[in-house]
Parts: sequence; structure tokens; C-alpha cells
Amino acid sequence: MTPSKIKAARLKAGLTQAQAAELVGAPSYRTWQNWERGINAMPAAEWELFQLKTKPIKCPGCGHKFTLTPKPEKPGPRKGPRERAMKFQIREGVALVIEPDSTAWIATSNADEDFQITAEDEARARELLPKGVKLKG
Repeated sequence: MTPSKIKAARLKAGLTQAQAAELVGAPSYRTWQNWERGINAMPAAEWELFQLKTKPIKCPGCGHKFTLTPKPEKPGPRKGPRERAMKFQIREGVALVIEPDSTAWIATSNADEDFQITAEDEARARELLPKGVKLKG
């Protein structure tokens, strides 16, 4: 089987390299990658198994087409900026973190125990807060 046919069959099935590798029992997605790149030849047994599991089969009685393996669910939409935490740097080692649930706090990335958040840090954080967001202690 040629590398281009292997890749075309995977794309037609709507699978990632990792999903295709798992489908035929390959050790990892890298194995599938190597087959698609032509680095290693795909064993005939894996190719036949892939074809069997992904090619539509037509029912002789009703004509309905189906595959032995259902198509994987597509990932949901990416999270937008309002659905994930946002960080704003106040100064070196200090950031304002705003969660999607409209809570916020000041976080430090400094491992020094004597490192303190100052009144100026809090004032700057309050300036950065959007309307309706409360700053936690």
C-alpha cells in the first residue's frame, strides 16, 4: 500500500493518525505516521483491518450503508476568551487572574516567601478589572 493511499483512506474515514493507529492496534500514532510517510511499509493485515473497519458496507436487504466502527465524535468548539481564565501582569511576578465565573484574584509566581503583594498591586488590579468582576481577598 502506498503512503498516499494510506493517508487518503484515513482522511476519508475522518480519523486522526492517533485514532487510526488505535483502530488497527498499532503501538502508537508514530507507527501510523511512519506508514503515511513511507518510512515503514504498512503490513497487509493492518491495511485490511483498517479497510474492514472504515469502509462502508452495504446491507444486501435494505441497501443501508454502515461501517463496523462508528466515526469518532468531533471535538467541541474551542473555548473563547470568556470561557477560560485570563491573566494580566501587574508587575514582575504578580498577575491578576480572572476566571470565567467573574471571580478574580492576585497571584504570584515568585517562590520567595517574603514576597508580598502591595497596596499598589491591589490598586492596579482593581483598575484592570472589568465591570461586574469582584476581587477575592
